[in-house]
Amino acid sequence: MTRPTYQIGDAPRRVLVVAGMHRSGTSTLTGILHKLGAALPKHLLPPGRGNPRGYFESKVLFLLHHQLLADAGSSWDQLKGPSDTWFHTDAAARWVDRLAVEFENEFPDSDLLVFKDPRLCRVLPIWKRAFRQLDIETHYLIPVRHPLDVARSLQTANEVPIANGLLLWLDYFLRAEHETRGCARSFLHFDQFTTDWQATISQASASAGISLPEPDRATQADIDVFLQTNANPATALHDPSVDALHPWIAEAYREALRGCGGEALDVDALDTLAAAFSLAEEAFGPAAAASEHRLQVERDRRQAAEHDVTALDEKLKTRTQQRTELRERLTKRREEAQSLDEKLKTRTQQRAELRERLTKRREEAQSLRKTTELLMRWVLDQTRDTDRPASPDLRAALAAIEKADPAAIPQIASTAVLLADKNVQLKAYEREQTKLSALVASAESQVATAEQQLASTEKLLSRSENEVAALNRDLDSLRTALRRAGEDLRIERVRSEDATLEQARLTELLAEQLQPSPSS
Repeated sequence: MTRPTYQIGDAPRRVLVVAGMHRSGTSTLTGILHKLGAALPKHLLPPGRGNPRGYFESKVLFLLHHQLLADAGSSWDQLKGPSDTWFHTDAAARWVDRLAVEFENEFPDSDLLVFKDPRLCRVLPIWKRAFRQLDIETHYLIPVRHPLDVARSLQTANEVPIANGLLLWLDYFLRAEHETRGCARSFLHFDQFTTDWQATISQASASAGISLPEPDRATQADIDVFLQTNANPATALHDPSVDALHPWIAEAYREALRGCGGEALDVDALDTLAAAFSLAEEAFGPAAAASEHRLQVERDRRQAAEHDVTALDEKLKTRTQQRTELRERLTKRREEAQSLDEKLKTRTQQRAELRERLTKRREEAQSLRKTTELLMRWVLDQTRDTDRPASPDLRAALAAIEKADPAAIPQIASTAVLLADKNVQLKAYEREQTKLSALVASAESQVATAEQQLASTEKLLSRSENEVAALNRDLDSLRTALRRAGEDLRIERVRSEDATLEQARLTELLAEQLQPSPSS
């Protein structure tokens, strides 16, 4: 891999290395430093349930640290960390080169960076060599928090037993303190930088020789709001519960408090403590590892069960949403059916009105038919036998046209023929009306069937998507049939109106022809 070259200025870059135990405020401290101007890595871990504000860690280096610890025969939550001898192996040397390259790729070209990962405490020997290889100036910031608070927070966030959390705190602190001796470093107590961050950061910057930009009011307000979201309660700097801790943990925490107060640490006492702790790890490590393995198996089983529950919850949400959508669709179909029913009522009323008009036209046609028959008989009588005596009906017809002009008689006959043709058309319209009536009756029956299907569908809602789809098609067919019936009714109405107008015109023409001429 090709290593990028730092381009800003001639002075070496400065890195603020936040090396503290998990749940000790490392994320909070890193967030403050970033808001004060220190650059973060390019690819950040996303916020999580245990840290909703964000971790401010490199996702790339986070994954590499997991691999590194596994190669060293350890992990972040295993009581026994990497052995001192492993850091002098060829495998460790290869990790130095790899981490140096990934650090250059992950961090931007800035002269002030902040690098945080609690796992740093267990792999600092490798990172110190990588920083020297990169010619980077380091300033170590070691957050300190009461061991019991750390253990309780680990139990809540990661289901780590309290006893294991206390031992992890001791191992992380002893390693971080030992590896940063002789380096520019500052100890910062969690309660100090979460309650008076300006004074704490200023003091730490001065002791480590760090020059941070002076924050303006907007930055100060931003950091204040950032700290207000901190869900971890503060504890007293000299908590009396220290005396209740195991003597090793209590002694280490007292030394940490001295460091937070700017005092020199008793490194000889810490070395003696570290040696005793290492011997205890060698003696009880296998049993502790077996216990950790059982706990991890149980945690994995529980996480798998939680995953299954989550999956079932998601499936239930999906089913509930589908059921809601199906009910909405069913409601919509019911509204459409109601609308179709209203339209059907309108069509039925129109059909009744049309039937009345047809009845009236039928009566008029019957009257015209009788008149036409009389006229036709008269015409036949005139053409066949002018001496034949007229029948009573014919005499009635002749009485009606006695005053008509004899020359108009052929025209009257022609008009009568036209009226007879219109009568035939009216009969055809009547037959069409019968067909339309049957179609409307069929539509009424289909709508009633559709309403029954809708009621059945509502009872079987959770299993009725296919039925609803079929019902949708039926409703679409009904809409099409009703639309066609409506169109046919409109066409029939137009035809009836045309026939009525034609009858009226012919009747007027016949009346004009039956009127006596002025000369008579």
